[in-house]
Amino acid sequence: MKTISLQNIQPEIKGTGEFCTAGMEFRYEYNKRSYTHRLMCITNGSCSFHYGKRHFRCEKGDIIYFPPNQLYGNDFYGQDFRVINIFFDFYPYRGDSYVLSTTCVEGSSFPEYMGETVHFSDCEFFNTLRRIINFPDGAEQIAAINKEYSERRICYKQKASAMLTDLLISLYRFSESGAKEKSMSEISEILSYIDENCRLPLRGEMLSEKFNYHPNYINRLIQRATSMSLHTYILDTKIRHAAVMLRDTDMSITDIAMYFSFYDSSHFSNVFRKFIGCTPHEYRNNNRVGEQGEIYL
Repeated sequence: MKTISLQNIQPEIKGTGEFCTAGMEFRYEYNKRSYTHRLMCITNGSCSFHYGKRHFRCEKGDIIYFPPNQLYGNDFYGQDFRVINIFFDFYPYRGDSYVLSTTCVEGSSFPEYMGETVHFSDCEFFNTLRRIINFPDGAEQIAAINKEYSERRICYKQKASAMLTDLLISLYRFSESGAKEKSMSEISEILSYIDENCRLPLRGEMLSEKFNYHPNYINRLIQRATSMSLHTYILDTKIRHAAVMLRDTDMSITDIAMYFSFYDSSHFSNVFRKFIGCTPHEYRNNNRVGEQGEIYL
């Protein structure tokens, strides 16, 4: 995997083209992959996409972004379903080939042509499959890139790639403007999940699978909301809940440590002292609640 920055991209188009269902009423294709990064714009009709455990319906004007080697399936509806595809690499590193402007079905691919997986260090948007809706003039811009690349006039590759660069940055800016509004709901959902499941051995990878975001993106969300790293916030949440159990129950310190998935009671005690300033035993003695609700000081 190659780590890159959005400001350093030099997209190189490997092919463009329009696809239509040619009068077919219904069609389902599954276990497909693209050899390159890809933008697909619905120019007529509608379809459904499936990838992993997620699916969504796409309508005319919607744009879907695929990383290479992303397994997906889709249903086409209507007799005149049409899309425009742009197949590209984010930076120049291989020659041209017809295969690079096609998709493959699982079991019938050419692994040597599969594009390199990249990770963007400064934006989460292009790290996974995306659906973009209501992007102004998106279909017109993609059609213009397709036209420029297809006509093959002088310097067509350079001009088409420049147009694609502008489009990719515009897509990211558009997504960010909406992301600010929804980031608070994302943060709230993640924080609630951590709070409700703090007894589990929570890790960034587990949350990434749960919420379909890269661990680095989740870490940034948590830092934005709490000024703590994800790891620190998870430990802080465990300790807050553990303190309540020390105060309100007779559960042993070892059992509480195991309950919250610490390695052992020693590990739990060290973390507890770091966050609270005393050992679990000292905290229990100083904050014990009696049968009538009185606190023994």
